Amino acid sequence: MKILLVEDSPVNQLVTSALLETIGVEHSVVDNGLLAFDLLINDKQHDIGLILMDCHMPLLNGFKASKLIRRGYADADHKITPIVALTGNSDEEVKLMCL
Repeated sequence: MKILLVEDSPVNQLVTSALLETIGVEHSVVDNGLLAFDLLINDKQHDIGLILMDCHMPLLNGFKASKLIRRGYADADHKITPIVALTGNSDEEVKLMCL
């Protein structure tokens, strides 16, 4: 299984990638929701088993990207791929949006 990290912050990309490499997890990194869609649509082997999605990104934020993935726009097989929200915001409204 491969993890897709969708994160626009270069520092967060480096830190998260280093942690994933430390535990031996293969992963891909893209920096916005549109690039995530492109990767998921072209994921012919369907080896993306988990998506780590930043909530606040330019072009297409994590909330909208997650909704579109769940509706099958990225690929029908990815409608059920687990998505973990990444955010530094602990506001109750954001927590509910993530759930």
